[in-house]
Amino acid sequence: MKTSHSFARISRPALARLTALVATLALSFTCACSGSRGRALSKNRGALEQESDLFHLAIVGTNDLHGRAEPVRQRLPGGHMLELGGLATFSGQLELLRSAFPQGLLLFDAGDIFEGTLLSDRREGLPIVDAYNLLGYDAAAVGNHDFSYGPVGPAAYPTRRGDDPLGALKVLAKRARFPFLARNVRASGESKSPTPFDEDGMLMLERGGFKIGVVGLTTQSTASQAMAANLDGLEIAPLKQAALSAARALTRSGAHVKVLLLHGGANCPKLEDPRNTDACKRDGDLFRLLEAMPEGTFDVVIAGHTHHQVGHFIQGAAVIETPGNGTHFGWVELVLSRSSGTIQREQTRIHAMQPICDQKVVGQTKCGERLPESVRRGEPAQLEPALFLERVVRRDSELARQLAPHAAEATRISERPLGVELPRTLTRKGGALGEAIADALLQMESADVVILNPGTLRADLKKGLLHYGELYEALPFDNKTAILQLTGTELTAMLSVLSNNGRRPPITAGLTCTYGKRRHGRHSLEKVTLVSGEPLEPELLYRVVTSDFLARGGSGLAAFIATVPTERVDPGATRDETMRDELANWILRQQGTWP
Repeated sequence: MKTSHSFARISRPALARLTALVATLALSFTCACSGSRGRALSKNRGALEQESDLFHLAIVGTNDLHGRAEPVRQRLPGGHMLELGGLATFSGQLELLRSAFPQGLLLFDAGDIFEGTLLSDRREGLPIVDAYNLLGYDAAAVGNHDFSYGPVGPAAYPTRRGDDPLGALKVLAKRARFPFLARNVRASGESKSPTPFDEDGMLMLERGGFKIGVVGLTTQSTASQAMAANLDGLEIAPLKQAALSAARALTRSGAHVKVLLLHGGANCPKLEDPRNTDACKRDGDLFRLLEAMPEGTFDVVIAGHTHHQVGHFIQGAAVIETPGNGTHFGWVELVLSRSSGTIQREQTRIHAMQPICDQKVVGQTKCGERLPESVRRGEPAQLEPALFLERVVRRDSELARQLAPHAAEATRISERPLGVELPRTLTRKGGALGEAIADALLQMESADVVILNPGTLRADLKKGLLHYGELYEALPFDNKTAILQLTGTELTAMLSVLSNNGRRPPITAGLTCTYGKRRHGRHSLEKVTLVSGEPLEPELLYRVVTSDFLARGGSGLAAFIATVPTERVDPGATRDETMRDELANWILRQQGTWP
């Protein structure tokens, strides 16, 4: 009663001021917390913010999905299936974020959305773009692999007069309810075909009365990392020039927040201190671009392409990137002042490497981390709900239903056995997988030499029965087998270009290569011989098996391939099957004796 009478004596204006003050203090305390968001967010934030000067904006970023709409699954001791990733689960986590930020959430992707799984590739990315529509993406950058589908139909690049090398991407862009942004990609002077991208590569959005300007950029290495024929008629301008012009244009248009979607990234293995970038590798597009521009040119950067993690403040921008493949996402929390129209930068929070999951193993702090020791020893594991924002994640049933028929068809194809049981896991690291694939191609084509770029291989082949799906994961790109007739001198030149351009030396068979000390992340070719130890004959022609990607000038080989007489270059255009399918059929014929 005394408390009630005491409050009755407070005037209504004073009570209103007190209520507003309490709301402001509550919001200030909430945004001062950081980490993995292990705290409750007010369910009434929207109502409170109407009375507060502060506005909270969540910017969520993904990158390098590569068509992986379904989770990565791991069978645990005891029979339970542990899942990490999956767009239906991600949608459930997004729903919790949207309830926590009812007036201010934006969702972006940094590119390489498509190519890499049967679910995506069988319909040239349509299931993925439909899923992204349901998820509510606001914009996406364009990655080098997003050019990979080429014309509409089974051909991965133009093979007939009139084929549009951007045909499949144009269908996807038209179907998407969000724009693809690629400000530095434009039609060359000779091209008469429009690109599927927004003309100026920029977008202005509004949340809570604030303007958020967005620009998308594509790494210039796309020119050597995508099928050259699919880039015919396109120019990729330097990143800095396009970024600065976009930032100036967005500022002139009144943007309160400037966001960069960059298909170009870095690698920062230590995430404990987001303001300490000492451990970051700075030789990628991300650092080169941001450090070449004035501090604060952009406020938030969603990065990609390198398949590594970043969660740091770089040149005044909050930057996030994940290893991709649909298992993690990141988000940045901005706090803006309504009265000043500015970002309260001391309250910006980076939430990097958020695992996408709704369950975890009992004993784990969070899903996605190392399994408990007992489970690694083989003891039965139990699962329990994995919380996000201190709430249970509910998978999106509508999205799951939409993906189900595509997933079922992909599973049916994936489960085709290849008639072999691998005695050990063939890993990319260490070269066991590359050696096995290259040796198989050498025998298949009765060739002298095999040369492949390391990026051809994208997953290990695990010990046990081999199915088509595992081979697809290892060789997800629809490359054709190409044949080159090269002299010993030309062979050495080709290997030198590839070793200088790549972080890893090329995959070979039929040769023994010696490399010098790495410089600036690159290898230098010192010596090459046949596996017998004999030197290459400078003028003798060797039959070389490679991919159509390399035979058409990929990985920086364009200038080299131009020097080889055309009659000695067969890019495999007339072959009915991909290299992967030819290899699958060859493995079947080995009757269980591979590798």
